[in-house]
Amino acid sequence: MGTGGNFKDKLKLVEDPITKHVHVDAKGPAYGDVVEMCIWIIQKQRAGDAAATQITTFPGRGGVEMDKEKLPDGTTQKTWQLRALQASTNPLMPGFATAMAIALFREDGKEQAQFWSQAVELVMPPPAPEHGPQTSSTDADDD
Repeated sequence: MGTGGNFKDKLKLVEDPITKHVHVDAKGPAYGDVVEMCIWIIQKQRAGDAAATQITTFPGRGGVEMDKEKLPDGTTQKTWQLRALQASTNPLMPGFATAMAIALFREDGKEQAQFWSQAVELVMPPPAPEHGPQTSSTDADDD
């Protein structure tokens, strides 16, 4: 069984359009299926700590999503994704933070608990493309 765990080095911040709370789309490699998972993202700020958290068993919260990601060598790797919801009064901001998780993975009928913690960079996702007039490549500046 693999070691499980680890976060992607860069995690996307997502602002809820209604509450304005800032959440984190946490993602990382999975070496089996996630049975249970709890994550925390914390960030030191001058006004106090900012934090977001998620647990797969908490009623009313979304669960973990499993996917596969294509690696540069052409192979695929199973990944997990879980949205950590803002827990603190202070919102998380782009910059460095600490991400921690504990999870129970299942692979080939065997279960293994894993704990990990690492430094990550929180980033805003790129802006959505505008649906304005289309320009052809001949109209765009090549400079």
